[in-house]
Amino acid sequence: MKRTLTVLLALLLAAPLIAAPGEWHIHLDASVAYRLQVTGDTLWCCTNGGILLFDLRDSTFTQIADGLSFVSTDVSSVAPAADGTLWAGFYGGGVVRIDDPSAPDPTAKRYGPSDGLLADSVTAMTAIGDEIYYGSTNGVAKFFDNFHSREPGLTDALEGVRVNDLLAIGGDTLWVATEAGVVCFNRATLSLASFDIGRVNALCVFEGRLHAAGAGGVLQFADNVWTPYADVFNGHEPLAISAGGGEFVAVTDEGAWRWNGYVFAAIDIGGMKTLHHELYRMGWNDILRAVAVDGNGTPWVGGEFTLLLRGVYVSGRVDGAWINRAPSLPPHNAAAQRGLAAVSGGGVWLSTEKNGVGYRDPSGAWNNYTLMRPDDPGNDDLPSYRFNNLAVLHDSRGRLWLNALDYDLDLLDAGDPLVKTDDEWAHFALESGTITSNRFVAAAEDPAGNCWFLSDAVLFESGVWGINIVRFDTTGWLSVDPIVESRMESGSVFGCVFDGDDRVYLALRDYGIQLWITQGFDWSELTDLTDDVWLTIAGPEDLTSTDLTSIEMTPDGTLWAGTAGGLVRYRSLVIEEIGAKSYSGDTGLLGSDVRDLAVDRFGALWVGTNGGIDRIGPDGLITPYTSIAKWQRDLSDIYPTSAVSPLPSANVRALAYDETTDLLWIGTDRGLASLDVTPAGAETLPFSSMILYPNPIHVGRGDEAVRIGRVTGEVDIRVYTLEGELVHEATGIVDGDVAWDLLTLNGFSARSGIYLVRVTDKTGRNEVRKVALIR
Repeated sequence: MKRTLTVLLALLLAAPLIAAPGEWHIHLDASVAYRLQVTGDTLWCCTNGGILLFDLRDSTFTQIADGLSFVSTDVSSVAPAADGTLWAGFYGGGVVRIDDPSAPDPTAKRYGPSDGLLADSVTAMTAIGDEIYYGSTNGVAKFFDNFHSREPGLTDALEGVRVNDLLAIGGDTLWVATEAGVVCFNRATLSLASFDIGRVNALCVFEGRLHAAGAGGVLQFADNVWTPYADVFNGHEPLAISAGGGEFVAVTDEGAWRWNGYVFAAIDIGGMKTLHHELYRMGWNDILRAVAVDGNGTPWVGGEFTLLLRGVYVSGRVDGAWINRAPSLPPHNAAAQRGLAAVSGGGVWLSTEKNGVGYRDPSGAWNNYTLMRPDDPGNDDLPSYRFNNLAVLHDSRGRLWLNALDYDLDLLDAGDPLVKTDDEWAHFALESGTITSNRFVAAAEDPAGNCWFLSDAVLFESGVWGINIVRFDTTGWLSVDPIVESRMESGSVFGCVFDGDDRVYLALRDYGIQLWITQGFDWSELTDLTDDVWLTIAGPEDLTSTDLTSIEMTPDGTLWAGTAGGLVRYRSLVIEEIGAKSYSGDTGLLGSDVRDLAVDRFGALWVGTNGGIDRIGPDGLITPYTSIAKWQRDLSDIYPTSAVSPLPSANVRALAYDETTDLLWIGTDRGLASLDVTPAGAETLPFSSMILYPNPIHVGRGDEAVRIGRVTGEVDIRVYTLEGELVHEATGIVDGDVAWDLLTLNGFSARSGIYLVRVTDKTGRNEVRKVALIR
C-alpha cells in the first residue's frame, strides 16, 4: 500500500498535463464530501468534484485522475489495490479502474451494466487481496483479474438491497452495511450471517471490536450480539463513524461527536458552525456526512451545505479548535449565463449565479472573489455584488469587466490575477454619465477595442435596455436603443458578432437578427449614427422562436443564432432552422433550448443547449456530447453510448473558446469543464500558439519550473532579464518539457521579477514571452 500511495502522489505532484485532442478536464467546487478515508499521511476525499487527496502533513490538496474522461464527478468511494491500480465508484457512473497511475498518460476503463455491473450507482468499495468488492443500490459483487463477477452466495442473497458501506476484516471476512442491518460474509466458507438492526450507514473497528452507525445510533458487536451506546445525538442519526489514534468519532447532520470512554460528547458544534459562517457565509443548516480519524487521533469531517453557496470541504479538530481546509477550486458550481471569459494561454474567468467570480490560471490555481462591496462598506476594491452574475468580458488590454443584475458595471485591472494586492477597481453606476443599464447579459469587444455591453431588458422596462458601448480608454460612452435609434427593432439584445470594419449583427429578443452598418468602429464614426444603415436579416415572420440567446459567425460567412427553440442558420440569403433530434434516425441537436455558441479556429461551431453540447463541423456533421445522467434519463433511445461524455451536467449555460490552447470552456449548472477541440491529426500548430506555464510562477506554492506547451517539434530556449542579461539557455526542448528550471547559468536560484523567454524553432522563427517569478 505504501508503494501504491508513493506512486500516486508522484503522479499528482507532477506538472500539469498538456491537453490532447478530445481530452476533457473537469473543474468543480468539490463542496460535498461523500466519504473520507485515511491511509498513512493521506486523506482520500470522495466528493461531488472527483477524487481529492489531502496531505495531512502540509494541508495541501491535489485532484487525482483529472483528464481521464470520467462520465460522473460524484465519487462515492475509492479502493487502492495491491497491484497499483486505483478503483473508484461513482453515483450514477459505475466503476472506473485506473491502470498504472504513475505513467505519463494513465489509462482508465469504465465498467457499467453492460459489463455485468449490478447497478450504475456504486455506494462503497474495498479491496481484499487481489479482489475488489463493491456495494451498490442493487447489492454486492466484485472484480477479479479485472473482470466483473458475482460473489457466490453473497450477490444472490443481497440482490435488490441497497448497500451503504463495506468493511473487510482480515482476508476472509467482509461486513456489509445495508438499509436493513448488517451482513457478515465468510469468504472461506461462503457462509452468511445477517443481523437485522435497522438501517446501517457506516462500519468501523474500534478497540478491536466492530461498530456500526445508523438508525439505531452507534452499536458495538461482541459475542455475536449488537449492543447500542447511549443515544446522546439529540435525535440525529449518526451518518458515519471512524476510529484512529485511540479516538472514536461519529458525525450526524448537526456536527461531530467523540467517545470519551463514557458517552459520545459533542465536539464544539457551535465553534464549527461559527467557523463555516465566517468563511463561507453559511448558516446553521450544515450537513456533515463523512468522517475519518487519522493516526494522531485528529478527526476530519466533510459534508455539504444545503443552500449551495459554499461547501464545508474538510474540517479538522486541531489543537482544541476547528480549522477548515479548502482546495483551490472555483467559487461555485453554478455557471451564470454568459459567465465565461477565456484568457489567452489557458486561463479563464468564471462568474456564477450564487457566489462571485473566480480566475483559474493555466497551472490550475484559482483566485476567487466571493465577497462584495456591501460586505465591507467603504471598500471599493471588491465586486459590487456576488449573486446573479451575468456578463463577463476579458478585453484585449487584460482588463475584466463584470456585471451583476441591478448593480454597477465593474472594471478590474487585476495585475497578477492570482493575487488581490495589486488589483485596481473602477465602478460605473446607472445614470452617472456612463451606463444606462445594469443588467448586461452579454459583452463583446469590437475591432477598435471598444467594449459593448448588451442588456436583456424588454421594451421600456425601467429604460435599462439596449446597448452600452465604452470607448477603449473609458473616456466616452454611447447608448443605443430603440429610442435613440428608431430603426432598432428591440432593446433586448442577447448577442452581437462583428464582421469586417463596419458591420455588427445583433440577436434581438422578441424580434430576430438585425445588421447594423456603423460606417466604422473608430469612436468618431461609431458615435455618429446619422449615416448608419439598419437591415433585417431574419424577422419574426422568419423564425419559429424569437427568443434569441446568442449569435456567431463561422469562417465561411455563415451566420448562426441560438434561440429557445433551436438553432438558426443564415447563409446565401437562406434561413434554415435546426431543432432537437427526436428519434435515432433524425438529424438535430441534443436540446431545443440553445444557450450559447462558440466558433473554433478549425471552422467548427459549438452549440450549448439544455441537453449538452453539439459540434457542427465545416462538413455539417453534428457530433453530440451529453452527460451520463441526461443520456440515461432521456436520450438512450435516440443516441448511442458514444454521445456520453464527462460533462458534469447536460444543462449547458455558457461557452468560451481560447484560440491559443484550443480549449473550449463549458459552463454548466453543475460546474465547469474544458475540452481540447483540436481535431485528431490537425495541422502543425502555429508558432504563435506556444504557451509557457505556470505563469506567474509561485515558488511558495510549489512551482518548481516553467514548462512549454503547444509547440511542434524541438525548440531552443533563452531566458533574459529585462536588462538583457542571459539567465538560462536550453536546446532540443519539446512539447511538455521543462523550459526553465528557475536556475541561473551559474546554478543559483533566480530572483523574483519579470523575465523574457525567447523560444526559437528549427526554422529560425522565434517568439518572446514574459514570465513573472514570485518567490
